[in-house]
Amino acid sequence: MMVPVYRRPEILKIFIDSMERTLPGYATLQPLFVVSPQDTDLELVKVILKEYDVLYADNRPLGRKKNSGLTFALNYDWDYYMDMGSDNVWTETLWHLYEPYFEDRVEYFGCRNIYILDYLNDHANHVDTWHEDVYGKPTALGVARCIRRDVIEKVHYSDNPFEGLWKDKFLAGMDGISDYKMQKHGYKAEIIENQRLPVLLDIKTLTNLTQYLNMHSKHSEVDPDWINEKFGISIVSDN
Repeated sequence: MMVPVYRRPEILKIFIDSMERTLPGYATLQPLFVVSPQDTDLELVKVILKEYDVLYADNRPLGRKKNSGLTFALNYDWDYYMDMGSDNVWTETLWHLYEPYFEDRVEYFGCRNIYILDYLNDHANHVDTWHEDVYGKPTALGVARCIRRDVIEKVHYSDNPFEGLWKDKFLAGMDGISDYKMQKHGYKAEIIENQRLPVLLDIKTLTNLTQYLNMHSKHSEVDPDWINEKFGISIVSDN
């Protein structure tokens, strides 16, 4: 699991606590945190991640940061790559949903729906993401998307003008870029219909929350207290 990190150490701490509380019982999770030297909260981030493997890479461009992390991760021994953000949280239900896909050695898979929490303004939504691929067909979320190692080795650094699974120079659109390259090589993500199950949470601020909801017409408001309860977190903000 590769986790790019930049600022918001209080949210990173929530991610760590959630990860340690909900590890899969049938597999070993190897997190690699990609930390940026430019981070103004770097010293606190180092303290939070002192027990984990860390790679240092410039925060921008984001595509190069993620490519650097994945290239480094290939030095480890693992079966599946999982893409996560330091502002994402999951529950044990994720591992129950994923277990048969791991057992069947599915090449590429992920969930469809996610909950969004604006932790500064006490606002939450459920989003039916219906992410679309380049052909206008539904595809899986980028959050917690899993790719088998042999597929990663085939696709990463395999052609031009792509520098890796992501385009080096890009600052955004990472999920779409990586999914496009996967499809270009003949891999279509199998979608897990997690519907309204509390499986995945993305913690945002109002600005990127509004942008995200504008991208997806199927969303509904949720009680933030329900989010805190179901995902086992407690967020109190003084704005």
